Amino acid sequence: MFYLMKNKIIIVLIILDLIWAVSALVYDLSAIGQIPIYFWPFIIICPIYPFLLAIVWYQKVRHNHINSYLLAFATIPSLAYFIGALIYYPTLMSAYGFNWLEFGAIFWVAFYGLQAVYLLFKNPIPKMPVILVLIFLLISFIIQFLTKSYGYLDFGNLDSATIIIIYAAILVNLSAYIYVLQNIFTILNKVKKTS
Repeated sequence: MFYLMKNKIIIVLIILDLIWAVSALVYDLSAIGQIPIYFWPFIIICPIYPFLLAIVWYQKVRHNHINSYLLAFATIPSLAYFIGALIYYPTLMSAYGFNWLEFGAIFWVAFYGLQAVYLLFKNPIPKMPVILVLIFLLISFIIQFLTKSYGYLDFGNLDSATIIIIYAAILVNLSAYIYVLQNIFTILNKVKKTS
């Protein structure tokens, strides 16, 4: 019974992730069209990561082995942009005033960011895919910094120091979360032994 319920939840997540991806693509199409095509892999966020998560969930429901690189590229950037949304949108709203659309975007990104947290907790990823994805994110953040954007979202008149602090905070938090999520049981056992 629990197994069937779990599969139904996963199927719902797949459908929602696909809806998220298509909705984001439609919503972001005008902004994406203004980005040079060679920057797309580094800048496009909302249509890509829910789609990758849908593929991961599909592999899980079919009981297929999930490729470590697919899992890393689906989860780590999703978590990074979730952390980023918690930093970027409040920073932007503190500079320009409250905005319901930006406030809602935090929850939009949280939907797939929290899936990433769950998947990272349940599925350890080898170091090489993690390192590769962190390098990818670093390159992505450098390109976004140089284009003064957060993905394809404008940083407005925020100064460069603030933008660097935002990206540094995302990377530091992301590294800490990945370490904890991938090593939680080892950490808990060490704490238990010292108690």
